Amino acid sequence: MAQEKTIELSSVIDDGHGVPLSSLTMREPLVMDELELENVKGSQSVRNVHLFSRLCGVKPEVLHKMCLRDFNKLSAAYTDFLSPSPEATAAPTRKN
Repeated sequence: MAQEKTIELSSVIDDGHGVPLSSLTMREPLVMDELELENVKGSQSVRNVHLFSRLCGVKPEVLHKMCLRDFNKLSAAYTDFLSPSPEATAAPTRKN
């Protein structure tokens, strides 16, 4: 089951339709998201904007209005999804 993370924004942004957003919910990235990113031309920053907008369900233009501090929160949430879970990195227990 895919996980989600809610990122509280320090500055409210407009969703492009006049609705203010004080938070964004990012879903867990899928392999499909990485494959779609191959079609995006531009710098790594441009590619990150497209990836994060896809994961948050907003247009890239919405993220363009975001302060860098909040964009860094999105980046941290994305990186957290890529980190192995504590269960996956726990050493197996020995049975005597």
